[in-house]
Amino acid sequence: HFVPLVKRLAGGDWFTSRTSACGLFSVCYPRVSSPVKAELRQCGRRPHTRSKVSGDPGTAPRLRVTISERPQTRPSLPRSVPRPACHHPPRVATSPRHHPRTAPSPRVAVSERPQIPLSRPKLAPAPPMSPKCPRVPSVPPEFCENLSPDCREAVIMGQILPCIKELVSDANQHVKSALASVIMGLSPILGKDNTVEHLLPLFLAQLKDECPEVRLNIISNLDCVNEVIGIRQLSQSLLPAIVELAEDAKWRVRLAIIEYMPLLAGQLGVEFFDEKLNSLCMAWLVDHVYAIREAATSNLRKLVERFGHTWAQGTIVPKVLAMAADPNYLHRMTTLFCINVLSEVCGQEVTTQQMLPTVLRMAADAVANVRFNVAKSLQRIGPILDSGTLQTEVKPVLEKLTQDQDVDVKYFAQEALT
Repeated sequence: HFVPLVKRLAGGDWFTSRTSACGLFSVCYPRVSSPVKAELRQCGRRPHTRSKVSGDPGTAPRLRVTISERPQTRPSLPRSVPRPACHHPPRVATSPRHHPRTAPSPRVAVSERPQIPLSRPKLAPAPPMSPKCPRVPSVPPEFCENLSPDCREAVIMGQILPCIKELVSDANQHVKSALASVIMGLSPILGKDNTVEHLLPLFLAQLKDECPEVRLNIISNLDCVNEVIGIRQLSQSLLPAIVELAEDAKWRVRLAIIEYMPLLAGQLGVEFFDEKLNSLCMAWLVDHVYAIREAATSNLRKLVERFGHTWAQGTIVPKVLAMAADPNYLHRMTTLFCINVLSEVCGQEVTTQQMLPTVLRMAADAVANVRFNVAKSLQRIGPILDSGTLQTEVKPVLEKLTQDQDVDVKYFAQEALT
């Protein structure tokens, strides 16, 4: 009964049944005849079964020769061998003191327990690929940079680029996403002419891909293309992709594009940014996910650092201060968070003349969360203000907040005063 069970499991359609059969080989293999052993060895020829059997201390010494005789259809890669999910089944007892069908206790001495390897030994690195090699296993920019300068362009254009064109339209989104994370790095290697003629159509195709991760990986590596051909040639296709990512249903995708916005702004220029992307940055400030609002606040600071406080004074600050009258108290709190970071880069004059009056007015807000954040904001921007403003405008407001009915408002107001 036992050997037919192993055969049925080993021949199952699901890999889970085949891996279950692997744990049973060591129980029956030493106790069957040579013809049956040959049949069991045939069951271990599937790729997943071979890896599990070779990791079994009970069967590996006996099956290693047979498995190694199988012709290799692809190069072996180092893979981790997982630990078994349970102890190996004990051998059937043959001592007359035990009943033939009774198995001994699985408890064994520590020194007798099989040593399970955690991983296979590392393989030696593959030799450098020659221009005549018909297959290219990977396409990172580092690989192409390490090719001989005499044949680098010929190898990339003749052997690597055709593979890339096939992968751009691959059905698996993970393949396309991985390709998008490295394909931009080929631009500095191939130069301007080859990039415009051969790589630019691939970039544009991936910017229109249905998978957001693919579009995001292309956008996150635009600096490579900007150094070679400039980003203007991508701008017409870039803007729709950015807008779609900025409004993606997955908040983590929106968060990722926010992190790349300062880089994009620097490459596209202040005029393009004000015309096309400024509204997106302000919309993120009222997103329903707090992590997006927080990242959008930090994004504003980076934009001001790139474009200057004069630009911020006329473009960003008025829109931020207008949110102080928003009916949603979360948006009013976002105004305070923006003031906290913008005051550090805009300087004393902008903070005193434009931001401080808004903060002082919000001290009378009906929501306690807003009021105690006013106290925290006054403490944050206090070092930027001059002593006269602190004494005449800030201190009276904080003293009034110390008399607030809410305990949290009192606490943060007293902390700001001290």
